[in-house]
Amino acid sequence: MNQKKKKGLIALVILLVVAIGVGFAASQDAVNITGTASAVATDFDIQFKTDAEITIQKSAGATIVASGAYGANGNADATMTVSGLKNTGDYAEATYTIINKSTDVNADITAKVSSAIEDADHYNVEVTGGANGVAPDATTTVTVKVTLIKAFADDTAAKTAKSFKITATGVAAEK
Repeated sequence: MNQKKKKGLIALVILLVVAIGVGFAASQDAVNITGTASAVATDFDIQFKTDAEITIQKSAGATIVASGAYGANGNADATMTVSGLKNTGDYAEATYTIINKSTDVNADITAKVSSAIEDADHYNVEVTGGANGVAPDATTTVTVKVTLIKAFADDTAAKTAKSFKITATGVAAEK
């Protein structure tokens, strides 16, 4: 064979192999894509569980009044109101339930005081609880404890109700 025919034959064979490969790939139904995925804001939803009971505890003293309420801000906040803390060390606490309403994203859930603390030199507000890796539709609890760290000079100030806004926070977690 001469040189031109050899080159033409080789080109034809290469073209045939490419055509067969493209035809085979085009005939396949499944396409496999690998990589990573991440949650977007619309997939992630942490809320106070407004149908769960808020439990209240307080130090001994008939004058202490404490209450908790769930907010209306997309159920992302709650409020604790306290009055009657008279003596240093008096406290009241409320326990709230938070639910991971995300459809398929685990969450690390916490809560924080999100309002300015009026008379901050008299009150210590502490938020504890929460959990990591909370599955979709699962719950965890957080407890807000308000402690009087400095007594008021007059009884009227002790009887004045103080409210503290609590906001649920969370970040997406690995399953």
